[in-house]
Amino acid sequence: MKVKEVLELASPPSVEILHMLHEIGGLEGEESTLWEVPSGSGDLLVSDLADRFGIEAMVTFRLLPEQADSMGDLAAYLNLESLEEGDWFEPEDLAILRDPRDLSCVVSSALMESIEALCKGLTWTPCPEFGYAHRLSGVPNFPEPLMVPRPVSMMQGETGMWLVQSDGIEVLSPGNVKFLRVAGIADSAKCVAAGREVRRLRIPVFSGRVIKLLENGEIQGMAGPPIYLLLNLFHPE
Repeated sequence: MKVKEVLELASPPSVEILHMLHEIGGLEGEESTLWEVPSGSGDLLVSDLADRFGIEAMVTFRLLPEQADSMGDLAAYLNLESLEEGDWFEPEDLAILRDPRDLSCVVSSALMESIEALCKGLTWTPCPEFGYAHRLSGVPNFPEPLMVPRPVSMMQGETGMWLVQSDGIEVLSPGNVKFLRVAGIADSAKCVAAGREVRRLRIPVFSGRVIKLLENGEIQGMAGPPIYLLLNLFHPE
């Protein structure tokens, strides 16, 4: 898995900052405030920008699978388009969308059958208001919390659930990796963020074999590449 280190600036860079970023080998991203920087340089740059220029910045990471990575050893959140009122699925449609009301996945009936063949323990609820569609209403629970080593922010809501924003690195334990290989899709109501275990909104994690199915060009609803997690494949004795 390739790890890209990205510097996110709070405001567009000045000419002097641009010069500094080009000097260290930074690559400008899709926006002028996003820069891919050499591995290990991000934290120092954040400090330097604050001290020298008074500019706020933070470091995030993007994980990208490489050719050598096995599909069985991949896990990701999906980057999905939002379901809208009036959307309608025909029997032959292959589509998956995110319901913005509860962040659940609504899947066309035809695609549901293909997903079912790759997974175990899924629960579906019919959605006749969207035609031939089902909501993914239940998935197996990971046996252990997800790990968020460096949360960017943590906020507790009125229900006691936490909104935890990672810096792009979330980690599956060896036990969770093994579990996902069998389940195909799983989630967790808990994560360990900066050493503290908290409850948070469940968001399904998809295994490599399901991701491969959904990245087929015929599938509608994928808004962008999956958001990959880091897998801890080491089993301590």
